[in-house]
Amino acid sequence: MTGNPSALHASPPDADIDAALAKAARRAAAALDQTRGPEALGVAMRETAHQFNNLLTVLQSSTELLGMPNLPEERRGRYLHAIQDATDRAAKLVGALQALARSAAPRRLRFDVTGRLAGMAKGPTGLAVSTDAAGFDAAMATLVAALGAPGAATRPEIRVAPVDGRPAWRGLPASDGSHVAITLSGAASDNAFRSRLLATLETAELSPEWLELFAFLARSAGALHVRSSGDGAPVFVLTLPAAEKPETTG
Repeated sequence: MTGNPSALHASPPDADIDAALAKAARRAAAALDQTRGPEALGVAMRETAHQFNNLLTVLQSSTELLGMPNLPEERRGRYLHAIQDATDRAAKLVGALQALARSAAPRRLRFDVTGRLAGMAKGPTGLAVSTDAAGFDAAMATLVAALGAPGAATRPEIRVAPVDGRPAWRGLPASDGSHVAITLSGAASDNAFRSRLLATLETAELSPEWLELFAFLARSAGALHVRSSGDGAPVFVLTLPAAEKPETTG
């Protein structure tokens, strides 16, 4: 990646992507508001139990039918599709419940960012943030996945650096305080990444991974922008308030 985090903060943002990020963050906040509280949790648990019951029923009946001799290929395909559909719906519910559980009772921890990203990130040690470590890990995984094209073998480059200030983000005004910037690069400087990201952010229903990412940013007073490196390639810039000496580097 060309450039440094401070320069990236000053580089022109992708207006369309930044607007899509902000809009998606507002949608995520509204969706998460509807999932909080005992009543919402009860609804989620009932829906999960219902979907898992459907999954078990589909698996049991389809397994029996698939074991029948001389089963027509068309019927076999329908049963396999039913299994896949039920599994996908159950997986989405599990992801939503995991995000709900983490947002309901996050465990805050002061940790060294470079140390936590050991083996993946370049940057000085001793740069600490105070947030829930599990949410941070999930956010990084989501951004890494978003950078990589389907089937790509290259790993994104991650850098950690101190920065003075943070750009405005959603309801948060710009800040002049000490922050830690994590930059992730690796996508090609073409329209493929941009198209994929906009499609992800503008979909009718945000995925559990992105819902959790936006919830993490809200809990942590963090910000997320897309900037350009010196060669024009897109770069995620995740900015979090700096903390005192970390409790752990793991």
